[in-house]
Amino acid sequence: WLYYGGTLPDYLGQSRLPERSLAAIAHNLALTQDYAEGLGASFAFTIAPDKNSLWPDAMPYYYLRSTQPGNAERLKPYLQEAGVNYVDLFALFEGTLAAGEPIHYLKTDSHWDNYGALLAADALMEALGREPVGAALEDGSWQPGAVGDLQAMLYPADAAREDNWFLPGYNDGGGFAGSLWEYTEGAAVTDGRVRTAATGDAEGRLLMFRDSFGNALLPYGAASFEEASFTKMIPYDVGQAAALEATAVVIERAERHIDFLATDPPVFPSPTVDASSVAGKAPVAADAALEWDGSYQVVRGTMDFVPSSAADRVTVVAVLPDGSTYGFDPFWVGPDADGDAGDSMEFMLYVPGSQIALEGADFRVYAG
Repeated sequence: WLYYGGTLPDYLGQSRLPERSLAAIAHNLALTQDYAEGLGASFAFTIAPDKNSLWPDAMPYYYLRSTQPGNAERLKPYLQEAGVNYVDLFALFEGTLAAGEPIHYLKTDSHWDNYGALLAADALMEALGREPVGAALEDGSWQPGAVGDLQAMLYPADAAREDNWFLPGYNDGGGFAGSLWEYTEGAAVTDGRVRTAATGDAEGRLLMFRDSFGNALLPYGAASFEEASFTKMIPYDVGQAAALEATAVVIERAERHIDFLATDPPVFPSPTVDASSVAGKAPVAADAALEWDGSYQVVRGTMDFVPSSAADRVTVVAVLPDGSTYGFDPFWVGPDADGDAGDSMEFMLYVPGSQIALEGADFRVYAG
């Protein structure tokens, strides 16, 4: 068994995110879910477990696993409080292990095998209210797969391949494609941007934000939706869900990289709120600056308020030179595990230039 050194901070409990970052992740995902559902799309979020979180048995004995809850476990109650549709793959795989099944992760790679990816994909499909693929282990076959990423790093001259599981029609063709779907953009599941079209009877349009764990998920999503778009680009351009007329939006993130969800909020129009809702309240100390990013006006700022829960409320009111006011529900930006917690919190707004001109606005922040 080979393990990825990049998972050690999680394994040893050395990458604990501040509570404010966990609250920021849940808040930003809740806003993302509301935006997707406002477009008529279903939404699901999941975390791909590190291999040694599920199967520490073959880890070197001199690495002592932390007994404290990891970031993914600590994040879960925040997601529940925020009402985020979270697919718990830790519970899924721990359940299969308890039932005596293999781990369904590759020995020489840092990721799950194709059958493990199927289990994850089916759980996501059910969370989206769609039919899962539902294939059994005996429906596919074990064949030589690619050289494991850890194998290639540790033994670059050894091209030995590890067997992987392949399901006819889904991932048994060139570029891990299958007869049930085809590429319309990109040529391999590892590409940063991929678009696909189902060749069979499939309905709906999927927009999926994923990382390398999503490579093996891609064929199942591609075959299950009439059209699908997959991207690894950060920050997540969720705003494209409108242009793509997505009927489902999925975010998958590896356990060791969930801090990105706090430090890099998604990109889509910030929700508007009634500015009069803060009447009678005093603003907290804050500063903000306006800049442009493409068609968006981006407001970045710092407020002297630190949310401790996804249920906390923050409202940014833009007071324009003519006296008119507009309210927004901002994204929260939390520090990573090495960041300075401090007594302030960053926030961000994305406001389309076609919506309102914010030049010269005075930004006031209300909390609580």
